[in-house]
Amino acid sequence: MGAPAVTPPKSRRWRRWAAAAGLGVVFLPGSWHAYQLKVRAARLDAEIAALDADNRRLLAEMRRLQNDPLYLERVARKKLGRVRKGEVIYKVAPPADSSTSTPR
Repeated sequence: MGAPAVTPPKSRRWRRWAAAAGLGVVFLPGSWHAYQLKVRAARLDAEIAALDADNRRLLAEMRRLQNDPLYLERVARKKLGRVRKGEVIYKVAPPADSSTSTPR
């Protein structure tokens, strides 16, 4: 059998706990700040990736608008309501809702 474990006197245990608490007080705020910076960096990296994807999409659309006359015409018709000379536009109204009509 081995020798029994020797427990340090109470004053030594108290000093060890005090030293551990002191180190925690010294290093814990810095560790918390580092963690917050890590989280913020990850969030900003995700935002940068989303903005890069949006930028690539917009650049592709810009090139297409500059080089593809059919696409340019389609966009102008859809977004700007443009028509060719001689075309007639028909607007179809949605059917009237029977619940909102006046009674007979």
